[in-house]
Amino acid sequence: MEHVIKTAHEGCNLILELEALLESSFGGAEADKVEKATKSLGTLEWEADRKQFQLAQQLFSLGSQIDASDLLLWNEVIKKLGAVADKTEQIGKTLRIFLSQ
Repeated sequence: MEHVIKTAHEGCNLILELEALLESSFGGAEADKVEKATKSLGTLEWEADRKQFQLAQQLFSLGSQIDASDLLLWNEVIKKLGAVADKTEQIGKTLRIFLSQ
């Protein structure tokens, strides 16, 4: 969960950089800074996906130690957290498209 929060914070930081990026006409050092941040965001999201998979494996390995309803609930929580990380990565991809044009 902490990794997803970190990923989301990085996405928020990218959004906050939009004003500075606009002032630099989407070029120069500010564009380079945002480009590096978007690549970092992609890496963070990939790591979040990996951790999500590992967590799901651990959850399903519990087998009969956990009720089916609890298993489904936790599985939904894991998927929702993964969706947050995915949407954050999409922010980075969108900014990368702006920079490339």
